[in-house]
Amino acid sequence: MRLTYIHHSAFLISTSRAVVIIDFWADAPHSDTPALVASSDKPVYVLASHVHPDHFHPAVLTWSSRFPIRYVLSSDIRRRNKALRSDARITWLHRGESFSDDALRVDALGSTDVGVSWLVTADGRRLFHAGDFNDWVRNSSAPEDNLRMHNYFKAELTKMSPLVRDADAALFPADPHLGEHIADGAVQFCAAVRPKILVPMHSWGDFAAAEALRPAVEPYGVRFVPAQDVRDMIL
Repeated sequence: MRLTYIHHSAFLISTSRAVVIIDFWADAPHSDTPALVASSDKPVYVLASHVHPDHFHPAVLTWSSRFPIRYVLSSDIRRRNKALRSDARITWLHRGESFSDDALRVDALGSTDVGVSWLVTADGRRLFHAGDFNDWVRNSSAPEDNLRMHNYFKAELTKMSPLVRDADAALFPADPHLGEHIADGAVQFCAAVRPKILVPMHSWGDFAAAEALRPAVEPYGVRFVPAQDVRDMIL
């Protein structure tokens, strides 16, 4: 399994039998994801964790490929896009459901926002993509709202930990809008799950802010890899 960062929360996974695109929103200047999909010599799977426009762009449904593209989308996208409900190319997943075939397995896990997070298993490797799963505590929120969020995060983390523990890589939000709380969720996640590698995402291009996660997660034996350095990284 090889991993490449595309943009924001979008990543490309290349396995021995498939290419997987997760949460595509837009290409960075260095990449042309539609062209890569079109030229792929392996089946392509497109995942979207939820309906927010920085995680799901309807243009992915217009992509062409040598093989039929399989779309695995969170069920909240279906509720907001009635025209897609009968699209036979799409597998809709709720939290707790999964999709699998001869190439990979995709488990839809919990989130603290709409939609799901993803656990992708292929080539004997497991990769977690958080979607918008995070402890979204911020100084601008009321204390009771922050407590409610924190408890929600802890509950969802407890549910997913047995499945995700010791994952080969975790892609986790490092949102600069959280200010001094930017690493709170990642710290709790790494303490519970102990992924081998953590890659920050959802940083809105602020890679410097995402560096706050490095000293926060490394004490848990987790290797921190900046998103902009993830180019065909072997897991």
